[in-house]
Amino acid sequence: MSLTTALYAATGAMRVFERSLEAAQTNVSNVNTPGYARQRQEIVSFRDGIAAGDVISSRDKYNEASVWGRQNGLGRANQQIETLGQVEQALPVGENLGVASSLSSFFSSFTQLAVAPNSVTGRQAVLDKAQTLASDFNTTANRLARSAQGTEQEVSSAISRINSTLADIASFNKAVRVDGSITQDGGVESRLYKSLENLSEYADFKALQQDDGSISVYLGGQTLGVIGDKALSISSVVVNNEVQVQDSGGQDITANFQTGRLGALLDYRNKKYISYSGDLNTLAQTVADKVNETLAAGVDLNGAAPVNNLFNYNPAGGTAATLSVTQLAPEEIAAALATAPGGNGNALNLTDLAKQPQINGYNFTQFYGSIAAKVGGSVADAKANQNTETQLLSQARTIRQDASGVSLDEEAAYVLQVQRGYQAVSKLLTVISSLTDTVLGLIR
Repeated sequence: MSLTTALYAATGAMRVFERSLEAAQTNVSNVNTPGYARQRQEIVSFRDGIAAGDVISSRDKYNEASVWGRQNGLGRANQQIETLGQVEQALPVGENLGVASSLSSFFSSFTQLAVAPNSVTGRQAVLDKAQTLASDFNTTANRLARSAQGTEQEVSSAISRINSTLADIASFNKAVRVDGSITQDGGVESRLYKSLENLSEYADFKALQQDDGSISVYLGGQTLGVIGDKALSISSVVVNNEVQVQDSGGQDITANFQTGRLGALLDYRNKKYISYSGDLNTLAQTVADKVNETLAAGVDLNGAAPVNNLFNYNPAGGTAATLSVTQLAPEEIAAALATAPGGNGNALNLTDLAKQPQINGYNFTQFYGSIAAKVGGSVADAKANQNTETQLLSQARTIRQDASGVSLDEEAAYVLQVQRGYQAVSKLLTVISSLTDTVLGLIR
């Protein structure tokens, strides 16, 4: 190797070590940057020395996917707790609380009436308790309806977040197509992967890196969300009392969202809410029908068969939401049987209604309790899942950090190694300079 070649090789080596130090400095500067992965300057050897290659990221895509999966599960659990926690408040169980309490008070009023069947005060108490029961059914149904409306708004909000993230990824792809070297920029890369991690909280997806460095995103693993520099937005619409998620072409893709926050919201709005409200309507209608039928079989204070029902409702508008008490006068309550006018036979029959199995083997109060138990059970499951997913996410992040995170101790050791190489090249340059001076002296 000639002195000139050696000089060029040494100078090139110094530039390589300088770039290596720059990469290490960037790592140290981003030690607390979310989503940042440690980078190293690639050193390429050739016949006459070394040269700088690409800046290599330590990011492991399998570790990233593991974090996304755990974030996705935790997002679903967190959303379930938030949504169902509000529903629990709409279906209270306890003394002097909601439908359960008013059911007990309503049928207890017939027990009191049976003691003094001709008491106008006792009859008025029945009407008052009936009004309270109808009002509590209305209130509970309206609270459930508001929870559904609120969920629809949250679905829209979640979709807006998803669309915004898809747009960010498309912007990254556009920049890559203009200048492919930005894929080696640790800051740009960290922002991209932070966006992907944020997306995983709301929906499951697959992210595929293309040959040009861009990222294609498939929501639910099937629906294209980002291709090149184009983000394909999704939207939501209510169809047949269910929230439907549609792709950019208007196709129904609701089935693609089973997990994450969006999956939890859709599950509540399209399944759990319909189940809870359906059960509440069944309870309200069964109570109204059974009470009306039993009253119709008796006679009022004047010994006449009743003309009017106690309860009215409109199934089309939701029985629980529309349940009301008619303008029944106290003396029209049929507390007696036709075979014993003035007696308490029918009041006792009405009292017994509360004790008998009426719906799926449950009495009225038990069936209401089963509705509340469904909600409570779902909340308990969500809390258990939240605890599990929190631990798994922490583990996944730890594994990712160990594999690609920045360690100040490791960077310090690496910098020391590079500095030693730099110093060795500096000494080589000193020797080359001395030899050059000697050769020039001999020529003179």
